[in-house]
Amino acid sequence: MIAGYAWSVLGGTRAGASVLAAPATLYGFLYLLLRLEDYALLAGSLALFLILAFVMYVTRRMDWYELKLRNGGPRTEL
Repeated sequence: MIAGYAWSVLGGTRAGASVLAAPATLYGFLYLLLRLEDYALLAGSLALFLILAFVMYVTRRMDWYELKLRNGGPRTEL
């Protein structure tokens, strides 16, 4: 239902499929963690490590200072 809504609002099959894949992956992983019982901590730790590695890889060339300056920087006046 969410993927169908995203497909109509975002106007494309690709966007709908990506919205469908995100919660399906999350729900699948949570189901896996519940089923593993004995190895849930290990599987959760490995998954968080992989997610962190992916985020670090994707943002490795992002210029954070340029983003701060483009948005006007922090406001210091009260």
